[in-house]
Amino acid sequence: MTLLEHLLRMTRFGMWADAGLLATLKSSDAAKLPQRCTNLFAHMQAARAMWMSRMDGSPTAGIELFPEASVADCEALLARANEQWAKLAPTLNDAEIERVLEFANTKGDRFATPLRDALIQLCDHGSYHRAQIITSLKEAHLDIPSPPPNFLVYIRTQE
Repeated sequence: MTLLEHLLRMTRFGMWADAGLLATLKSSDAAKLPQRCTNLFAHMQAARAMWMSRMDGSPTAGIELFPEASVADCEALLARANEQWAKLAPTLNDAEIERVLEFANTKGDRFATPLRDALIQLCDHGSYHRAQIITSLKEAHLDIPSPPPNFLVYIRTQE
């Protein structure tokens, strides 16, 4: 498996995990659902959109990284991020993932990062926040995703 194939596989896993987590948020008792869960989910999708915009050269202005969000907002943000990925993914190849992205973060600090590393960051960032959301669901005595957003579960059930 090439690095590109691995990165695409990990991205597909993240999208599958996000879809399962969104289904759990949608089926949760709205009165018990901690706002933190939807805010973190929205943040994951906003960060994904920001990184993909950096990758495809589209503007990042107007992407709010830490939105206060409802479940409906989360659904819309996920759909938008998935659409953006569907346009970006076919443009990736072994040479393209070596391209260096030059960008400014939200504080205005300038950075240069290979696209491959940005894809790894996206995968890691999503796993981190999915774990936070699941912890918050457990603390609120709400159901957690079934199957769990676990890479091996993904491999066994989706590939």
